[in-house]
Amino acid sequence: MLGPASKLHDVHKNLAPQPLKEPDEFRAFYRDRVNFARGGDRIARMKLGLERAHGGVYYKSVLMGHPGVGKSTELTRLAFEVNAKFEVIRLAIGAEFDPVNFKPFDLLLLMMAELVERTARPPGGLAGGAGREPDEHLLEAILDWFARETTTCQRMAQVGAGVEAGAGIEAGSLFTRVLGLFARIKGEVKYSADRKVEIVEYRLQRVSELADLVNRLLDACLGLLRERTGKEWLFIIEDFEKFENLPQALEAVKVLLVDYANLLKELHAHIILTAPVAFRYSSAGLQLPFSYHLIPDTPVFHPDHQLHQEGRAAIREALDARVAPSLLAEGQADRLIVGSGGNLRDLFWMVQLAADEAILAGSPFVREADASTAINALRTEYKRRLATSPFDEPQITYTEKTERLLKIYRREPDSEIGDRVLDALLRARCVQEFNDSGWFGLPPLVVDILKSQDVLRRDDPGGVE
Repeated sequence: MLGPASKLHDVHKNLAPQPLKEPDEFRAFYRDRVNFARGGDRIARMKLGLERAHGGVYYKSVLMGHPGVGKSTELTRLAFEVNAKFEVIRLAIGAEFDPVNFKPFDLLLLMMAELVERTARPPGGLAGGAGREPDEHLLEAILDWFARETTTCQRMAQVGAGVEAGAGIEAGSLFTRVLGLFARIKGEVKYSADRKVEIVEYRLQRVSELADLVNRLLDACLGLLRERTGKEWLFIIEDFEKFENLPQALEAVKVLLVDYANLLKELHAHIILTAPVAFRYSSAGLQLPFSYHLIPDTPVFHPDHQLHQEGRAAIREALDARVAPSLLAEGQADRLIVGSGGNLRDLFWMVQLAADEAILAGSPFVREADASTAINALRTEYKRRLATSPFDEPQITYTEKTERLLKIYRREPDSEIGDRVLDALLRARCVQEFNDSGWFGLPPLVVDILKSQDVLRRDDPGGVE
């Protein structure tokens, strides 16, 4: 639906957790008021950097933020706003990669695969190309590189085989063979647990050689795109932060952004990557060679725990674009907004749950009891996040976590100094970060939990009720 749902049975159509990527959806649901409430427009800054880099030094940057703050939707906005000068290729880790077995060269392989296919597409729209195939000598070089790999290793496992040839391409042509190769490579990257050890070792040993081949392809495809459209390629590589509680996946991110930072710096392309917000406070994050931007949370309280009216109004505007206000009893939208802590993904999840409760009860609108069920469900989730986690190394006790939460609530000067406790709380989304002054706060439901356990007084402000 491209307008607010007017019936409870239609609410689920507008509250899917997927980011806004299609033009019609973006126009219907995106509300920029949230950016003003956050304090500072990060995407505007990135746009400025990209425009300055066009025709010059390649732009490289990292975008951070908690899951659910709207990073992918903001990147959609960026893609729309720079479309006159850039053709955007988006790669989603969750959809394209095996996050546990991910290797740095996987990114190079997928960039090559997408670039070859996109370059051949006709210009126009938001996913156009140059309308031409890369030079045959370059296609031969690509086939030769993988032929040598196959000879050196055992025959590669046939994962995801199938040729993604476009209509009208001659069967057996070099271009068709390269598309077939990359179709297999895409499957291998996505299901890399089945990849042979020999192949991993071969590529790791020759990653610089592979990078040289990628740059040859980037240069050639950039030349074709510039000649036809005057644009340049921009790669947006996202979803790394969705695996921040998987130790192996998080380590893979660190390897890519730190150990292989020079490889990324030397690629002949504009690149924006997303990264876990906790990465910013780690020792590895301090080694980032790129500029980074943080999309903060949207506040529903000020630092002194007074109501943040602008933040709440901005979130309400985004909700009203998707769900008619008449579907929620008076005051219930506000309760759910505060319960979400300003996180759009959590808000949409709670509204959907409350709507389902109302449907099952035969009510035409969300009642107080329905909203309370949703709020209690997310509160239970926060309790789980606060528990001692097997992903915390070394183990962090609940007592250590509550002590830090209390310090943050009280705005004690040393409460925001990064360490393993703050890192764990950030990864668990039990601590939020707000606007340009970089102040930390607690989600209202975490405040509720601390009050219920007498860590805070029952009349302390900042909770949901």
